[in-house]
Amino acid sequence: TREIMRWIADTLSRDTYVNVMDQYYPAHKAETEPRFSEINRRTSDGEFCHALESARAAGLWRLDTRWRNVIPHGAPVWLPMMRQRTAKYVSAN
Repeated sequence: TREIMRWIADTLSRDTYVNVMDQYYPAHKAETEPRFSEINRRTSDGEFCHALESARAAGLWRLDTRWRNVIPHGAPVWLPMMRQRTAKYVSAN
């Protein structure tokens, strides 16, 4: 994830809109075939927060995080100020 976020920022633009999605679930062959065992699960809260932190560290600021239902209590969540090129930390809870 870190390398992908860095590539997006460096190759495309730091202004690229990034949707960090948590709604993935294994279906069809990902559920049944052993070769897809690594993706035969949902993402964890830690993985989701790591993706947000990786994006922020790469300089990406246009992040859509609205799909995450559960963010660990008290965890700082980086939310963009969409009309300005600034950002701030806010508490999710």
